[in-house]
Amino acid sequence: MTGKMTTSRLAGRRLLVVGASSGIGRTLTERAHALGGRGVAAARSVSPFSAEEIAYRRCDIRCADECERLIEEAVTELGGLDSIVFAAGASPIAPLVTADAATWRNVLDTNVLGAAMIIRYALAALTESGGQGIFLTSTMVGRPWPGMVPYSASRAALEELLRGVRVEHPELRMSTVT
Repeated sequence: MTGKMTTSRLAGRRLLVVGASSGIGRTLTERAHALGGRGVAAARSVSPFSAEEIAYRRCDIRCADECERLIEEAVTELGGLDSIVFAAGASPIAPLVTADAATWRNVLDTNVLGAAMIIRYALAALTESGGQGIFLTSTMVGRPWPGMVPYSASRAALEELLRGVRVEHPELRMSTVT
């Protein structure tokens, strides 16, 4: 160590990570906390984090009322909201011949409608803080894999949703990560 202290760009940032029960979302939540971010983690099924300071909430983003409640609780608990990381996703392996309406609804409700409702209810808080949204998409957009057409189509729709948000709210930073 050189004696020079560095400050994390996340120090004190008020974060909401959606889709934090496992995988990338959980890892991002834990890493942001380790770097000084203050956050709320949300998922359909939530298991406690190793750090007791990480607040977690159960939220089924397929339900608009639960999205609204989640945003209200996160804003109240954190005193505002600087960033949303949307890592939630449904990606069943379902060839078109077997992808029934229930499969399509689950994928679209999770990957597109859930993101739209989170954005809708977070707009005021993000605008107030000059905040940002970071949304995980997929390299399959424009190049669907066999058995992954519903997932690929939903991620393409998510990217188009974010283009629309950027047009209507140019003051916010909305990013995709593939």
